[in-house]
Amino acid sequence: MNIDLFKRLIVRLIQRGPASPPSICLWMTFIPFVCVAPAFGQKVGEKIEVISSTLKLKVDAKEGIAVPKGTVLTVKSINGDWLWVEHSGENGWIQKKEVTLWKSTFEKRIANGTVNLGAKNFDAATRAFNDAIQLEPASFEAYMGLGKAHLGAGKNKKAILAFSEALKLNPENSDAYEARGNAYKNQLQYAEALEDHMKAISLGKNTPLFLDEVAWTLATCPYKEYCDANQALMIAKEACEISKNKEPWYFDTVAAAYAENGDFEQAIEWASKILATPNNLSAPQLAGVKSRIALYKRGIPFHEPWTARNDIEKLVGPPPSIASVPPIVPTRIQP
Repeated sequence: MNIDLFKRLIVRLIQRGPASPPSICLWMTFIPFVCVAPAFGQKVGEKIEVISSTLKLKVDAKEGIAVPKGTVLTVKSINGDWLWVEHSGENGWIQKKEVTLWKSTFEKRIANGTVNLGAKNFDAATRAFNDAIQLEPASFEAYMGLGKAHLGAGKNKKAILAFSEALKLNPENSDAYEARGNAYKNQLQYAEALEDHMKAISLGKNTPLFLDEVAWTLATCPYKEYCDANQALMIAKEACEISKNKEPWYFDTVAAAYAENGDFEQAIEWASKILATPNNLSAPQLAGVKSRIALYKRGIPFHEPWTARNDIEKLVGPPPSIASVPPIVPTRIQP
């Protein structure tokens, strides 16, 4: 019935003066429709989440099984403030005040996933972001979070899929290209990694650490087919410039790029700057720098260990040609 009609009838009842018993009954009949409004308007088929910690299904005035807080249910029927739902194979009534719309919990799931990412609880983060995607299938934020959770758990193939979905939603996002490139690199798929990382740079990604990592790959990739000494040198020097040459670690990348380009004198000079500059590098990291300087003095560029090449061949097969095996020098340990 029309709510305006209810209002007009109530006004007439008030104007009639003291209420007779029938009038009181009529008044009480209309009050719920005028004054009482549900907290939200569920519809049949809508998903809801239990917010009560003591909820039990009601069937024929009897209590049924308990429904845990946080359980997601589907509304099957509505009767005033009561909702007919199914849980664990049993049907029953619950009150609207004991639940909330599931869609309103999207932000909570994103926040939950983000907190678990920070705590490195990657399984919990994965669940939270997957739940968020069910709520908002077109959420770039949820797919990025899911990709990061998979990446943290070492599930690189799943991470690549999640970041790819994120890029479908936001094709010009440099962070997504960087993240997917990292997953490709973990898979030792250097061609795809470098393609994504260069795309990120073209979109404006220019944090010194990211630039340094890209330049390092271009200079020291186990497969020379993926190396580009000139580009590595340009990007490595840009990282140094942006950081105002206050990060000695980046000098190591400039040195590797010079060595790959055949300029071992400059390679030795730049690598030696690390040892002459105050830094917070660990003993293994400093040992790695010294071992690379020893290589440069022998006229040999540094490439990541050959063992990485074997892993590549297992994953993606050998490239058209394979460079000669370099001397065994430990891989660089990132700060």
